[in-house]
Amino acid sequence: MQFFLFIFFLSLNVFAENDFSFKTELGVDYRIFPEKSTRHPNDQKSQFSGYLKPELELFPSDSKFEYKFSGLLRNDSSDDARDYFEIKELFVQYVDDKFDLTIGSIQNFWGVTESAHIVDIINQKDFREDLDGEKKLGQPSVRYRRYFDMDLFSFYIMPYFRERPSSTFNKRFSSALPVNSSSLFPGSASKNHIDFSTRFQKNLGNNDIGLIFFRGNSRDPIVTIENFNIVNTYKIINLIGLDYQYTSEDLLIKLETTNTNGFGKSYNSTVFGFEKLLPSIFNRIEVNTLLEFQFDDRNISEAPATSLDDDIFFGFRFNLNDINDTQFLIGSNIDTNDTSSFSILEGSRRFLDSYKLSLTYRGFNNYNNDQPFYFLKNDDHINLNISKFF
Repeated sequence: MQFFLFIFFLSLNVFAENDFSFKTELGVDYRIFPEKSTRHPNDQKSQFSGYLKPELELFPSDSKFEYKFSGLLRNDSSDDARDYFEIKELFVQYVDDKFDLTIGSIQNFWGVTESAHIVDIINQKDFREDLDGEKKLGQPSVRYRRYFDMDLFSFYIMPYFRERPSSTFNKRFSSALPVNSSSLFPGSASKNHIDFSTRFQKNLGNNDIGLIFFRGNSRDPIVTIENFNIVNTYKIINLIGLDYQYTSEDLLIKLETTNTNGFGKSYNSTVFGFEKLLPSIFNRIEVNTLLEFQFDDRNISEAPATSLDDDIFFGFRFNLNDINDTQFLIGSNIDTNDTSSFSILEGSRRFLDSYKLSLTYRGFNNYNNDQPFYFLKNDDHINLNISKFF
């Protein structure tokens, strides 16, 4: 990371005149937990935190270089693990007509499905922010992208690995036992292992296809227990993946599938489904219904645990099409083997030009002792967020 900081700030001196964009989000989160914690009965029933998200982009005049920084500074009322500053992005990018080259810490997203993004392999997930896995740590990388009309080839070199952060023991969302601060990296795995990945994205009319290959440290750890502590083990894996989306006027068909090798016997994971636009309400409100199926044949005695092995996701997305951009999503992920489910509600609305109000609900239903994430069974919560944009 020090190398990327050096390159970033050194390169700022190569130009005298800049076009730039600076924006900031300042916000507060208030979480309410209806049930007592399974780990500590006297743990908090509510949680308050504040955050700052600065973002700076520089576009030097008469130059093909661009520069970007974005970060997150958070302070939490009860969980020390949520007191941190994270560099989300810090990179210099050279942009040409046919390609671009990026060096630094980046945010990258791959995937098309709603309920899970199994092909999204570049960045490490940050569950301190949310349990949906969509908030991520910055990944130090060298990224090359080549453009071919509607198609795109990407190549990534990642010289440093970031471990998954966790909540403070005995706080909300923490595991049943303390997490050892020293993770294991067997074989050729290490924090300094040079990971690499490629992706080719092809457009064929209404069809978008992405082919992915990744080799490096697994972003998901194997969890073992030693001396009443949880130990995370990261292994070298090879992952081959495909994402596909068919787009029509009122229908999206989505697919993500991967084959992973490195945890004993190789295993396959698939998420498949559709999003269908329904007739509007009052000729204004858009309603989409979502249905997705999740399959995974991994051996959990050898591979990282997952709750998405034989599940169905069903939900609705509403867009009010008003000037305040009011929209919300409601859905549930149901395990067909034991009827346990994970329910979500996400809604947002802008107000007073530069403010935004967001409401999130996460619910864990019928979780039993045999499930890998049983410790979350009493961590249902409502999160109210108010943010101001500058």
